[in-house]
Amino acid sequence: MQQVRVFYNKVRRLKFVSHLDLNRFFIRILRKSGLNCYYSEGFNKRLHINFALPLSLGFESENDAVDFKELDDLPLEVIAEKIKAVMPPDLEFVRAAFPVHKTGEIAYAQYRLYFENARIKNELNDFLSKESIPVEKTGKKGKVATVDIKPHIHNPQITEDTNGTELVLYLPAGSPLTINPNLLLSAYDGGKTDCEITRKGLYLSDFSPFC
Repeated sequence: MQQVRVFYNKVRRLKFVSHLDLNRFFIRILRKSGLNCYYSEGFNKRLHINFALPLSLGFESENDAVDFKELDDLPLEVIAEKIKAVMPPDLEFVRAAFPVHKTGEIAYAQYRLYFENARIKNELNDFLSKESIPVEKTGKKGKVATVDIKPHIHNPQITEDTNGTELVLYLPAGSPLTINPNLLLSAYDGGKTDCEITRKGLYLSDFSPFC
């Protein structure tokens, strides 16, 4: 038995698929692939899969990861071909690999925020240059607290083209702290500006890629 990590992109229409439905998608994909996968024991057996980090509804993603256990010790290239052959549209296969890091090691996510406004670069620079950016954050138990997210925004890069403005940055992800980019948008202008959000990758505490 070997643990396999599949990297994939969730794009276009599938950004509106919930994490629970995505879980069902991958169970069907693995079943259709014909791979001999590990199922949990007990009366109600379930195919055992584990996602690196849930994604907010409405976000696209690149290089997301899901783990499963394959029982026949097939070569990675065979596993990759079987999964790639049954992936649905807008769920793009990237690669299959043997896991190097545990999901608990994830510390950051890189996000791309694209605004359909080509004249807000200076506004974004001024906003991100503030000494503090307070937001109201709801905890797991529903408790609302005011958090200054400015110290948690890393390496913001702003570029413009003729169609819009792009902001790429790193935010905490996983345990013990997760900052959703929607919090940033809420602090910027109350979330009024149209923005496409893509989670481009997951990273460790030293900003090296999760793999």
